[in-house]
Amino acid sequence: MPTYSFNPLDAALLLLRVAVGVKFLLHGVPKFKKFAGVVEMVKGIPFFRLAPKPFAAALAATEVFGGTLLILGLFTPVVAALQAFVMLVAAMMTIRWKNWMEFGVNVVLYANCVAFVLLGAGAYSLDAFLY
Repeated sequence: MPTYSFNPLDAALLLLRVAVGVKFLLHGVPKFKKFAGVVEMVKGIPFFRLAPKPFAAALAATEVFGGTLLILGLFTPVVAALQAFVMLVAAMMTIRWKNWMEFGVNVVLYANCVAFVLLGAGAYSLDAFLY
């Protein structure tokens, strides 16, 4: 009879991956629906105003597809690095706009993504199953 061991770290990583992934999905899907508004928002970011439509599309795709991949635990360190970059830019913009409530959310999401980069997806993930 096989023995199973419960690892709290892997359970915590699963819980965090799902929560953070759902948060990204909930923020990413509306960006596709209201794409023109996202393009206008991106125009307000100094470097990204050079090509606002591609950057807006990358932002929305990173949140939707990245959120889905985080939930599944697939390619987690790479996806989390991209998500961390998005959250770092978002945090800097909320400082510029003096939106301190949103700044706190962005910093927490950034920290979670950095943790996924460092720790990976854990045992309860497609990464663990495939690799």
